[in-house]
Amino acid sequence: MFEARIADILELPTSWRQQVRRTILFALQAIESLAVEEAPHRTGNLVNAIQVEQTATGGRIFVGPGAPYARFVHEGTGLFGPRRQPIRPRVKRALFWEGARHPVAQVRGARPNPFMDRAAERARPEIVALFRRLGGEV
Repeated sequence: MFEARIADILELPTSWRQQVRRTILFALQAIESLAVEEAPHRTGNLVNAIQVEQTATGGRIFVGPGAPYARFVHEGTGLFGPRRQPIRPRVKRALFWEGARHPVAQVRGARPNPFMDRAAERARPEIVALFRRLGGEV
């Protein structure tokens, strides 16, 4: 039964498929604009690296190579990140960075800033409205 439904969707008229793709793109762009608002703007690199990509089956919003640290901002680091452990030096006995009180044996890490999740949640009502309008046009 599930396979028949997929086959039915794939056999939709071309004009309707184009409307669905256009609606998906509008939904992705809605999330993207809110992600730009929600993301930290310290240098602007993270905001400028947020991208939308539409595929044949849908699309995605992602942070491109301009901000390779985006995952750490979004998920957090150290005690607040996925590993839930303090950040410690791997080779030396202390961590070093300009301006720190030395020696630094460990740091707690950075709290997560799930800006993409917040953007998706904020865009939910607009996306629901987009797809309801699409349903009315069918």
